[in-house]
Amino acid sequence: MKKFFENKKGFTLLEVLVAVSVLVIGSVPAFSTIAQTISSATFARDKLIASFLAQEGIEIVKNIRNTNWIQGNSWNQGLSPGSYQADYNDIPPFSSYNGAQLRLDPNGGYSYDSGTPTKFQRKITIQQIDSNELKVTVEVFWPGHSYKVTSIITNWWQ
Repeated sequence: MKKFFENKKGFTLLEVLVAVSVLVIGSVPAFSTIAQTISSATFARDKLIASFLAQEGIEIVKNIRNTNWIQGNSWNQGLSPGSYQADYNDIPPFSSYNGAQLRLDPNGGYSYDSGTPTKFQRKITIQQIDSNELKVTVEVFWPGHSYKVTSIITNWWQ
């Protein structure tokens, strides 16, 4: 039995340490790449959500303008210059902007009324250009980032 163990050769401690070191050094860049990919994907997702929320802000203002036309009101009724927050559940009128976070409701919509709080805030700024034009700027904020869309809303049905 003693002869059996004498003929077997194994790895020395030094060989094991070198092998483990090579594996660790080789895997660090892979884990770093994975972490960076996850971070980039998260930012891309957040920017996509922000772009949709910004466009929705523009659409809310256009909806008010169109509803005014249908109801025979002045085209810009309820669209006074200022900074506001609004969602489709609350319009009209707008609420003054106070930095409230949007909430995600169970149906996947964003509002200020109910649902799970998100990291997003939306600010709708209306500026009067002339009697037939409004400049609407929608900014969406989330920690460390922002996304802005500007549109000119006109009274083209005059």
